[in-house]
Amino acid sequence: MGDEPGPPLKKRRGGIQQRLQASALENAPSTSKLATHLLEEFALGKKSPQECQRLASLAVKDMTAAGVLIENIPVDLRKLSELGSGGRRLNNCYRDILRMTCRIPSIPMPFSVNIPTKQGDETAGILLPHVMFASMYHHYRAAFGQHIMPGGEDALEEFWTTGKRMPQLANHPILRRANFEARCVPIALHGDEVPTVGRGKVWCKLSLLLSWFSVMAVGVPTLQAMNLIWAHAPQCAVEGPDGTVAVFMRIMKWSFSALFAGTWPRRDWRGVAYEAGSADANRAGEPLADGYFACLIGLCGDLDYCAKFLGHPRWSSHSEPCGLCRATFRGPLTWLNFSENAPWEGTQWTPETWARRPIRSTCPLFEMPGFTSIAVLPDYMHNKYLGYAQYLFWLLCFVHMAAAPLQNLRTLANFIMSFQNRHRPQHGERYPARTLRKLTMFVKKRDFPKLRGKAGQIRGLGDAMIAMWKRYGDLHTRDGIRIKLLLELSLQCDEILNSHSPADGYWALPPPNAAELVRKQRLLGQLYVQLSESLD
Repeated sequence: MGDEPGPPLKKRRGGIQQRLQASALENAPSTSKLATHLLEEFALGKKSPQECQRLASLAVKDMTAAGVLIENIPVDLRKLSELGSGGRRLNNCYRDILRMTCRIPSIPMPFSVNIPTKQGDETAGILLPHVMFASMYHHYRAAFGQHIMPGGEDALEEFWTTGKRMPQLANHPILRRANFEARCVPIALHGDEVPTVGRGKVWCKLSLLLSWFSVMAVGVPTLQAMNLIWAHAPQCAVEGPDGTVAVFMRIMKWSFSALFAGTWPRRDWRGVAYEAGSADANRAGEPLADGYFACLIGLCGDLDYCAKFLGHPRWSSHSEPCGLCRATFRGPLTWLNFSENAPWEGTQWTPETWARRPIRSTCPLFEMPGFTSIAVLPDYMHNKYLGYAQYLFWLLCFVHMAAAPLQNLRTLANFIMSFQNRHRPQHGERYPARTLRKLTMFVKKRDFPKLRGKAGQIRGLGDAMIAMWKRYGDLHTRDGIRIKLLLELSLQCDEILNSHSPADGYWALPPPNAAELVRKQRLLGQLYVQLSESLD
């Protein structure tokens, strides 16, 4: 009898209290907006796991004190409050929050490659654009639709209706691809040096941050639209054709070429065929995203980035300050001439004429078929709001206002606060005028003085500066009138661009508005040159 099989043993499910707790967990609300926010802040590195636990614990205590039954408190908020044994073992909070949220992602691991640096070859992890494009399409279709192809094929066709006439795409291979209007996603590469150590200090250290984005992702928050590729410390970089940036750009050329082909590459970035039977060899030639592909149409960044990392001419050069034309600082091709049919305008490069230049950028990206430096798109934000506008606003306060500089600064601060309280900026941010209490907001130990602030804050000062100049400026002199006209034209140009944003369905300015913008920009340039010569 002892050998006869009996009924299967019942699985122990705990006592009555444990079963009640499990039932409460099943019936409790599953998500909390606060918990979601705390997890997002943790993922972005803005909050530590200990701080997330502390805030969640306080929220749970407040809810129970208000009479909310523990079983009615969202599960994720309760789990956050229990990190590190309810805060008693804070060292375990990081482990617990990973256990709580960890799901094996479908995004592949970064591409590992040796990059030359001053310390020797170092292993770098690069998120390849073509791999990310394919992974998002197959595993995160909703995110692909929101961040890469919002609006679907209809939006793509609408973009390419005007986009295919962009100067950088003249005779580009994309124009010969069948049905490209409905299958090709326009993308751009963005680069910038950002402070990572000692922000705001004279010993601040920068990192070069490179990312790519879909041009279709208009209206998407920047953090969601930008796809990180790689970050590097420029001070550790090796110069030359086999240097740090050159090797990285060769990898980018290979990845963007695969994106344009729309298939997995048959060779690695060095041109070496994959080993037979390897995963890379097995998928070689297969579609990346069921026929969808991408075309690199722009290289975005400020002038410093374009010169240092893309091989564009340096803007401060007198002989060749521009990579889009042959203008010079002085002489018959001077860029200071903003009149119609100025001689320098006839020297603008086209893809064909640029390709015939004997001396041009050696950046590997420009070796891709049809891709030239005409695709370099200097950053409007840096050129204007973090460029000449900052110097112009300094000029108003220090040169053309009658009182001493510090008194002018206080007058400006009080006026801006009062004006923006009554007239909130339609575009940009309110300027923190309370910070205008010391001359260091303008005067620097080195370099020319300028008004400090974020781009959005400088952008939001347009109408306030016009009102301030009408109130305190000298409108009886030629320069005073020029400054007033300059400020008004600058704001009018902004309004034209703001009223025809891609977020509102505009991929190009309508011809009448484009002609008006060009005319106003010519006048603005002429006034700026006249003022600089008068005050020189």
